[in-house]
Amino acid sequence: MSTFARGLTVEAADGEAFRRAFVRLIGSIDDLHWRIRLTVAVATWMPCLLAGIDIWNVDLVLAGVMLRVVLQHMYAGRPLVLPLVVLDAYAAAGEKLETPLAECAECGYALPRSFAACPLCGGFVGVGAYASRRARRAACN
Repeated sequence: MSTFARGLTVEAADGEAFRRAFVRLIGSIDDLHWRIRLTVAVATWMPCLLAGIDIWNVDLVLAGVMLRVVLQHMYAGRPLVLPLVVLDAYAAAGEKLETPLAECAECGYALPRSFAACPLCGGFVGVGAYASRRARRAACN
């Protein structure tokens, strides 16, 4: 186990799994511009986090999106994809991104609130939609 930032710890196996998933996600993005922009955004954000420097801009939003997609894939089994339409929506929202994020009721994929349907599976998108659907299913069992 190693200390990461601000007291967060990461198991060595988790760190390697994260690295592999991150590389797979970057490699799956067809647009070279987006691959470069996201790689630079994450590379810029990490030293700021480690140094305790708070920055907030569109590239930080994009870095957070990348990290969220990878971590939700690793720990919740969510899809490890970042379609261009989703990247464009996050970039357009930039610093004005509304939180909490919306999520697909079917696959749980996190999306900006501007989506009514999931670009991955076509499911309904709304704040708390996935959690609400899971709670209804649990109540039925």
